[in-house]
Amino acid sequence: MSPGVLIFNLVGVFMFMYFYWRKLKDDFSSTAIFNSAFTIIFLVIAGFLIAVKFMPQWWFWFSFVGALTGVVLSLSKLSLYKYETIEAGTLGFLVWISMMSLNEYLKTTQFLSLVGLFVVLLLFLVYFVLDKHYKRFSWYKSGRVGFSGLTILGLFFLIRAVFALMNLDMISFIEYELEVVISGAVSFVCFMLVYNLSKQET
Repeated sequence: MSPGVLIFNLVGVFMFMYFYWRKLKDDFSSTAIFNSAFTIIFLVIAGFLIAVKFMPQWWFWFSFVGALTGVVLSLSKLSLYKYETIEAGTLGFLVWISMMSLNEYLKTTQFLSLVGLFVVLLLFLVYFVLDKHYKRFSWYKSGRVGFSGLTILGLFFLIRAVFALMNLDMISFIEYELEVVISGAVSFVCFMLVYNLSKQET
């Protein structure tokens, strides 16, 4: 790993921890929040290293599975709330991914890297717009927490699927056809969870 990649990832990790803490600090102790954050980060790195060793092209998805595992452990061991944790994790990972995208663009100066950075930053801004206004949406009557994070995750993976369908060469993609299926499936699950949340009682 080059020094530049290491530096940008370290900045991304610290920013992830800050936004993760900031989103959860009103509902949980700092000890529980940072234990959860460290668990998620550790498992993301573990997933990445396993992928690099055995299936390098799958590094993004192994890291994603690591993140999900960290969230599940946080829910079961630290008694965090599911959708609040997803919200915080989504916000934190957008910042982390934006740092990785910025590093990739500075290293390659490729247009697609700039597009990837722009998309992540746009999703970051959209997150805050949704988080501020989602309770006013007439069709989202439950007003339950989780709308913003799940919607942004759904959009993120939908965009990945569309980019793969267009055969755009992004560094985190596996085979295009498989990427379309997996990213599309994750996006569908996220939007279905949003739909289910909208139908729940307040």
